[in-house]
Amino acid sequence: MKLQSLCSIAAVCLAACNNFGNSGQMSVREQKEIETEIASRIDDLRTAWADLDAPAVAAFLSEHGRDTYNGERVSFEGQMDWAAGGYAGISSTDIGEFQDYRVDVLAPNAVVASWHNLVAETPTGQDTATRYIAFMTQVWIREGSEWRLLHNHESTLDLDTSD
Repeated sequence: MKLQSLCSIAAVCLAACNNFGNSGQMSVREQKEIETEIASRIDDLRTAWADLDAPAVAAFLSEHGRDTYNGERVSFEGQMDWAAGGYAGISSTDIGEFQDYRVDVLAPNAVVASWHNLVAETPTGQDTATRYIAFMTQVWIREGSEWRLLHNHESTLDLDTSD
């Protein structure tokens, strides 16, 4: 993982804490409720990505959001342009079970989630999937009554095997 990516994530988390207070003002019950809400949102987002459903994915994103993919920053708008264009030649994707899943409630309106998982993507016109491990970190903020993804960071490790 590049140092720039780590600094980017740290800056987003610090800004979220400064803007929304800290979780020390919340009860354990309130924190658990937020963790449950975020887990549900992440599961629904995962389904939308796996279905290659660009409009459904867009519904989760903050208009102020950014994405960092293997050290390269991209706006969510750029990601949605890619998705709306047919996911740049990906015909199917299989997102494996999350490992080392963790949700940290920073404040009543700010959460960081992280995990890693196996992903298999099949390029259009091919039978063999490309497999990699995705290491994910996401910053979620509450906008009105909805949790929205403010920052998504993904670093990948390509695997030599295919199915």
